[in-house]
Amino acid sequence: MSRHAHTTNFIRDAVIGELVDHGHAALTMESIARRSFSSIGSVYARYPNRICAMQDVLEHCIIPSLAPGDGHGADGTVLGWALCDDWVMTHLRALVEIALCSRHEPSLEPAASTLLQFVRTRVPTVASDPAVDAGLRWLTGSVLLGHAVLTGIGCRLPEMDEPLDRLVRGAALTDDMRTVTAHHPARVTAPRPPSPAPSRTDDIATALTIAATAELAEQGASRARLRSIAGRVGATTGALYRRFGSKNELVKEALVRELGPDRYEWTEQLEESVAGGSRSPSPGDVLADQMFLLLGDRTKLLATLEMIHAARNDADVRRTLVTQVESAAGLRAEFFRTAAGGTPDIPAELMGWVIQLAPAGARVLVALGDTPDESAVRSALRGVVRAALMPSR
Repeated sequence: MSRHAHTTNFIRDAVIGELVDHGHAALTMESIARRSFSSIGSVYARYPNRICAMQDVLEHCIIPSLAPGDGHGADGTVLGWALCDDWVMTHLRALVEIALCSRHEPSLEPAASTLLQFVRTRVPTVASDPAVDAGLRWLTGSVLLGHAVLTGIGCRLPEMDEPLDRLVRGAALTDDMRTVTAHHPARVTAPRPPSPAPSRTDDIATALTIAATAELAEQGASRARLRSIAGRVGATTGALYRRFGSKNELVKEALVRELGPDRYEWTEQLEESVAGGSRSPSPGDVLADQMFLLLGDRTKLLATLEMIHAARNDADVRRTLVTQVESAAGLRAEFFRTAAGGTPDIPAELMGWVIQLAPAGARVLVALGDTPDESAVRSALRGVVRAALMPSR
């Protein structure tokens, strides 16, 4: 291989590394040069701009690495071939970044179609009922993308390829997915960690936080401007700075406001569904209601994705986000641990994370235009919850 080709490969690796570590918004020609130990001239000799750099790695690195091959899926698990392959997960994270960037850069649209095709074709068929299978495939694809997104910001996930396989196949084998009987007929209550609250509660601060959510959704984290956010509510930038010292501080506040209900109120709804027995919606239906409530508000959906981008490059925002997500996963895990009783076949910790990963990945799919079949996903979630509460054999 020539020296020129070696340098090109180093630069391509640098582009992928920057996308994975810092996101598409932070990718610059200078950051590519620094990471590849190349001169800025060498980078510009190959790419006129960062968009061309993303197009190049998409065509020459990402698409070939994610194409079906002899080794992919050979272990027989639903997602083990991906979750256990660092190479696949690294390229999948980079693909997610390029696909999300395509919302503002039409020339990158092939990334979005590649990602959607990957999710639709690489998750195996597991259920004989076409509706249930469609729902499970969409959910499982969402879990895979959620895994890529949340591990990218530092969330610590358990080993999940084999128990996730049991969960999905258990859900596929469930004939009656309408009801779930908990081990304990009484109300199941998981312990509550301290509840976070917005640090600023005056009306102007609340309005600014809501305006920041809208600005993030429309402009993205890198293009959002404090002057524009203040102008949305008729406030001055001085009033904004008195409450929030920086854009990242405002993003962190919006993050707490958006993700707070996910930790407490939604777990309480699960507890009430178990306590109510046949008189209440099943936990699977409750989870479906919660997910589609998230996905139905496009502004909040896009804003949350942008908050995740902001977390990549600010330690304080990242710490807040990871704490929120990990606490919510722990709270949900405790619910399933208590509701199942004994020794369930599916680890409660896995269920806690599945419920966090699926919406995170679903946000990406919906942002890229992939609308799920609500009835199919609802049926699949009933089966997932029932499988999670089954005792081990």
